[in-house]
Amino acid sequence: MKQRMKHRINIPWDGHLLSAACLSVLLAVGGCESGESLPASADPVEVSLFTKGITGSNESALSYRLLVFNEQKCINNISFVPGSSSVSLAAGTYSFAALSVPEGLNLPAAADTPDEITPDWLLGFGSKPVREFRIGAPTEVKVGDASTAYTATLESATAVVSLNLSNLPSDKEVKFKLSNMYTLVKLSDLTYSGETAYPLNLDGETVCFPCKGDVELTYTVDGGESKTIYTGSSLKAGSRLSVLLGWSEDAHTFLLLSSTVTDWVPGNGSAQEGSALNN
Repeated sequence: MKQRMKHRINIPWDGHLLSAACLSVLLAVGGCESGESLPASADPVEVSLFTKGITGSNESALSYRLLVFNEQKCINNISFVPGSSSVSLAAGTYSFAALSVPEGLNLPAAADTPDEITPDWLLGFGSKPVREFRIGAPTEVKVGDASTAYTATLESATAVVSLNLSNLPSDKEVKFKLSNMYTLVKLSDLTYSGETAYPLNLDGETVCFPCKGDVELTYTVDGGESKTIYTGSSLKAGSRLSVLLGWSEDAHTFLLLSSTVTDWVPGNGSAQEGSALNN
């Protein structure tokens, strides 16, 4: 029977004999006890998060969300508390967007980062009531220094309509709609799209999206024919439209007495959500 023999090859190395196996390890790591270690990967940077812009009496009740994009892909979707939260990122250049997130807004839950979330994401409420919310459009943030901070400049994405009906008999059933309200706003540049007729509250105010063109109100009385009131006023984000209408029993119609647009400070006032299901 032939006996298999193992041969060990020793190679001189700095005054010592090394086996070929040890040499291969040395070559792989670049030396043996050379006194130098491999460079460690860079530690992530904690980016502090802040907001500025609109203030109102309901600030403490707002829930905020941060979206972090890397080459158009959303890599972070987190809830945060301004001044108390941070996000951990490797050094690099990113695009940050922030917004307040009311109930019903079509944004995936925190921690979810589906591929469809991009800087051009369209925000809306679908068939649910529009609620007041604010957006800080995507902005470039360079992460690297240990003291990196991001401050989102938030702008209102919604508006308010206030109806005041005078001389209306209590036995009349009246329904009003904002007939040309936008339904979506793009995250990247706060441009609006879509169009719907949105039900308005008769008592108090209604939070809504801005309108396409001048505001038109449609209404019915006791389920009768729909009529339109042309206000001649535009409604943009951050504005309040106050409309005073007088009921004419003889003409069986509403007359436009005044239409006024003013700035709206979200959270200061009695604004209510309209009901998108109230047809």
